[in-house]
Amino acid sequence: MIDQIKQLNTLDYLVVVLYMVMLSGVGIDLAKFNKTVDDFFRGGGKTPWWIAGLSTFVSGFTAFMFVAAAGHTYKNGLSAVVLFTSAFWGYWLGYFVYAKKWRRARLSLRRWSF
Repeated sequence: MIDQIKQLNTLDYLVVVLYMVMLSGVGIDLAKFNKTVDDFFRGGGKTPWWIAGLSTFVSGFTAFMFVAAAGHTYKNGLSAVVLFTSAFWGYWLGYFVYAKKWRRARLSLRRWSF
């Protein structure tokens, strides 16, 4: 039983290949909406400020927050909660204060900033 778990079978490889084909198809299909770098990174400047702010807010929730932060809190107690919830104020400023200003600035990335 344990030897079977350590090895991938044909069905596993098939699922991975089908997933990659599906993602490639979605990418090729949606590529028609991106003509320039500005379209790709800023939605062509058509993204409302509140969606840009929400995107910034949600991008802060990585696997770290669900796995490592939970483990750190379990190991160190409730004092770690203060550390991880203090980011709330930074996200709040980014969402409610700066997102609208960034959107109004209409800034675009330069090639050297990648």
